[in-house]
Formats: sequence, structure tokens, C-alpha cells
Amino acid sequence: MGKETDVSARANALEALRKASEAAGDAMIAAEEKFPEADLSEMMNKRDEVKGSYLDSLQKSIQETDPLFETMVENLENEASDVREKAKCLKDVIEAINLLADLVRLAADLAKVFV
Repeated sequence: MGKETDVSARANALEALRKASEAAGDAMIAAEEKFPEADLSEMMNKRDEVKGSYLDSLQKSIQETDPLFETMVENLENEASDVREKAKCLKDVIEAINLLADLVRLAADLAKVFV
């Protein structure tokens, strides 16, 4: 792949990780507002994992890009949007914690391509 394509792919990946990071923060705020007395430490850990994936990737470069990479970026962006919507309708603390599980997995998988 050419240098311009790599830069563009890196920018797209970082944008997807940024969106996931923001969505995780938004979901945490929604959970705290809905369940002020609950212990949300597990959810905070998951939020921090997503944010960590983003921050760790900012200073690194992409190892490679291919169609699988592009799919990972798209999946993470979609999941970030879904998290924001689902955070508006949380029913209990378990649901709040589980809300970030897929986001954490997708963000971590995408962050692995940065070296």
C-alpha cells in the first residue's frame, strides 16, 4: 500500500477509536446518572480499556492495512454509535456493564494493528 493510503487508513482507524472512546465515556455518564448508588467499577474498567486502546494507538503507526482492517474500523464505528443509543435506555447495572463488552473487544482488536 502507498504512503497516502496508510496515512488515510491510520486516520480512519484513529477516528473510529476516538468515537469508541467517546461512546464509552457517554455510556459511563448515562449509567452513573441512572444508577447513582451502583458499583460501576467493572464498567469503569471497560471504559478505561477502550480509552486506553485509543490513547495507545495515537503515537503508533499501522503495521498493515487490508480489507479486514477496513472492516474492523467500520465495525468499531457502528458499535460506538450503537453504544450511544443503547446507553439512553439502560435498565440495570448489568446491562450497563455489558454495554461496553463488545466495544472493548473491537477497540482492542483494532488497536492491535498499531505497532
